[in-house]
Amino acid sequence: MLFNKMADKRLTNSFKSYVGFDDESFNTSNEESFSELNTRCLAGEMAIAEAQHVLMFSPVSEHKQGKSGSLIVTNFKLSFVTTEEYTKHEMFCQENQLLGEHDVCLSNVDALYLMGDKKRRLLPGKNMSEKVKGLIVVCKNMKVMTFSFKFSPVGHGRNLTNALLHHAFPKRHQLLFAYDFREPYYSCPTEVCMFQDPGEWGRELARTGAVGWRLSGVNREFKMSSSL
Repeated sequence: MLFNKMADKRLTNSFKSYVGFDDESFNTSNEESFSELNTRCLAGEMAIAEAQHVLMFSPVSEHKQGKSGSLIVTNFKLSFVTTEEYTKHEMFCQENQLLGEHDVCLSNVDALYLMGDKKRRLLPGKNMSEKVKGLIVVCKNMKVMTFSFKFSPVGHGRNLTNALLHHAFPKRHQLLFAYDFREPYYSCPTEVCMFQDPGEWGRELARTGAVGWRLSGVNREFKMSSSL
């Protein structure tokens, strides 16, 4: 009877194996990250493609350590979201930070490479029809992000790669998200001195106690001097 209870207990224990990934085990920093996650979007920003159960390798780890989460492509950025990052942002509101710790603006993407036996560069505007096992994102600021779709559902890696190839390399600069983004106007509770009228300059001279200075309306219209 004791043997049966122990056997039942052993059967109910959960076991997660990463054997087969480069023939060695893979250590993730968050065991609960294999869940559906969402990125925080700005006004007018929308998600285009998403890959779940993605592994992001840590730099200089030889593809043995990293984080697990969801990789999302929007019309503004490439965002990698983990459960740890998601709960942290639940407690604090997003103020003026446009990009998170693992976010990359699409205009900052310089090149994309396929992971495999040989690293192969992907050409913008070309659609991938084969299975994508891993993706290397090289940024213009020399940041490199490496992702694996080994545990992702079928087709997630290919769909996300095609979306990234299409939206990260627009043929016209008018297609960039910056042209559509309109940041809401925030009113300031205190009056801000813009130094656009003589009264503001007069109060500033009085406040600083400047000696030997006087106000002049010669350049009131901010025009170029005729003597230059």
